[in-house]
Amino acid sequence: MHQAGARVPKYEHRLRIKWSLPQDKLAILAILMLRGMQTAGELRARSGRLHEFASIADVEQGLQFLIDKYPPLVMRMARAPGSKEVRYAHLLAGEALLAQQEQTAVFMPAPAAPAAPGDRVSQLEQELADLRQQLEQLTQEFAQFKKQFD
Repeated sequence: MHQAGARVPKYEHRLRIKWSLPQDKLAILAILMLRGMQTAGELRARSGRLHEFASIADVEQGLQFLIDKYPPLVMRMARAPGSKEVRYAHLLAGEALLAQQEQTAVFMPAPAAPAAPGDRVSQLEQELADLRQQLEQLTQEFAQFKKQFD
């Protein structure tokens, strides 16, 4: 949008107008677009500047509204192994981006049980040996690569 006498073009957010979304649903969609897949609790915690949700149930109600809308704007993802809650993702960028986000989502593994001190030392020694072997291999590969340019 360009106004007469303005030094820079002005931009207007029309997401609310296009889909006639109330502020709470717009906040959910905005957070999903900015941060990727989120749980209802994460959405509630991170949407404070856009809309203050009273409870997680309010967030879930807004998510259900966006899922039921035609065309759907949000999708409930399958529960990941080891995760306690369901994640939600926006559908504005298409299914391809959604599949990519799902593949690159990193879930932290459950912490291992503390090992005995002797086991821990031997485990660290093994990791150090593996790292030294990888470094030696990379050094050799780099030397071969460097020979191509000499």
